[in-house]
Amino acid sequence: ARHHQRPDLGAVHACASLAVAQAMRLLSPAAPAPPAWNATLEIDAFDGRIRHRGWPPHPRCGCGAQGVPRET
Repeated sequence: ARHHQRPDLGAVHACASLAVAQAMRLLSPAAPAPPAWNATLEIDAFDGRIRHRGWPPHPRCGCGAQGVPRET
């Protein structure tokens, strides 16, 4: 039998609020690309840190992100 660990409630809330903020920024026509654009945001709820890891778009992907300049 598998035992599943219940997620930390604070981490779940932090993840949900960060995701909503990134989505709202993406949907705002005047705002630049959100920090999550072509990246992974990793939340460490215990240390209170967010790690940003950038990922280049795959050159053969048809999404169009390859030609979009990245915000730093």
